[in-house]
Amino acid sequence: MKTRGEPSTVVMPAAFGGRVLVVAVVIVMGAVPSWTQVLYGTVVGVVEDPSGGVIPGASVTIVSPLTNVKRQTASDANGAYRFADLPPGIYDLSVTQPGFATFQRTGIPVRADAVVRVDVRMQLAGTADTVTVTAAAAALQTDRADVASELGRRELTELPVPGFRNFQSLLKLVPGFSPPAGAHSLAGNPMGALVTNVNGTSYSNNNTRVDGVSSPWIKSRAVRQ
Repeated sequence: MKTRGEPSTVVMPAAFGGRVLVVAVVIVMGAVPSWTQVLYGTVVGVVEDPSGGVIPGASVTIVSPLTNVKRQTASDANGAYRFADLPPGIYDLSVTQPGFATFQRTGIPVRADAVVRVDVRMQLAGTADTVTVTAAAAALQTDRADVASELGRRELTELPVPGFRNFQSLLKLVPGFSPPAGAHSLAGNPMGALVTNVNGTSYSNNNTRVDGVSSPWIKSRAVRQ
């Protein structure tokens, strides 16, 4: 739970040296959020009947067509449901409840460190057996106050990275980041590590995590391909 401030996060998954590197730079002013959010996404929503009344106890299932990984839950007394810690990817959602047509929504994009809201309006059984909705363009995130950006595998592998092939040089593509600069003199920084300020906050307050684990030395020891 964040009690003060609005963190800014950039998540960067890419292959370096045959392994997947996930780096999240988080600038926090106030309480620190749960770090599991950095690596995974969340889908939330409310299940309602045609008149807008909430439906408790509805069976909600989310599945990844790529991996066939499936998770299931039930809407609570307020009709709300939540799937946390979802690996980034595309998901399909289905909702069933006796007396109502099955609801299906396909192609839901889930990004790391982001919350996707999928509210469900059920239709009475008999009007249709199944109501299928194809996910539209991602809407603005309204369930959290933080701001996140993602540089994916394609950006890190295809965009030119000057100098030491340091992923940190791509942080200049993220809004709010100052142009990366050398962390030390050339003699004191043979690996070519870079530092950048975020939204006016000094780079000394940045926190960088690799695969979810804090990496305090990454500012002085750059990761090279």
